[in-house]
Amino acid sequence: MRTAAAISAVAAVSDDQALIEAFERLGPVYLRWVRSQAGPEATGLSVARLRMLGLLRGLGPNPMGVIAREAGISARTLTALVDRLEREGLAQRIPHPSDRRATLISITDDGERALRACLKPHRAAVAALFREFPRADRAALTRLIPMLVDAIEAHTLRKS
Repeated sequence: MRTAAAISAVAAVSDDQALIEAFERLGPVYLRWVRSQAGPEATGLSVARLRMLGLLRGLGPNPMGVIAREAGISARTLTALVDRLEREGLAQRIPHPSDRRATLISITDDGERALRACLKPHRAAVAALFREFPRADRAALTRLIPMLVDAIEAHTLRKS
């Protein structure tokens, strides 16, 4: 006969497994859904350039090495991306305020406008998707998603 503690432990493992499986499905399904929506190419931006603009907005001005690490790309790939964004007036290289040898990369006002224009249809699609959920579920997601983001960021910071 199982004890209450043993039954509780089995239930926790089962709950963990169900949550793990749901979470593992989320990433690929979300990315597939995003790609199925009107792509950023409609506004003249590739997915890579749009992603970089979003990263530049989120990080603020930073050296190339930091941005490359955060983006998970090589410095060479980042240089090509930044060169293109800079030619288009969407990003800029600015002098580091305290290190004459370093350069910071930042998003420009035009880059912000381009990013907002690309995100507008995406945000409308996300809103339409969530409107299919009951209000209580939307409220729960609104509460839980920031907690999940904070937990992921905290674990990521501990590893870096």
